[in-house]
Amino acid sequence: MGSAEDAVKEKLLWNVKKEVKQIMEEAVTRKFVHEDSSHILALCGE
Repeated sequence: MGSAEDAVKEKLLWNVKKEVKQIMEEAVTRKFVHEDSSHILALCGE
């Protein structure tokens, strides 16, 4: 693998971790996560 591919993978992984962390924070704060949450939509790419 080239370093460009590794960089893309690292960026994607970082973005997924960031979105999951925000979803978990929302779950703790609100006691649930609605399917129309902006964090869910961002994670799913819509």
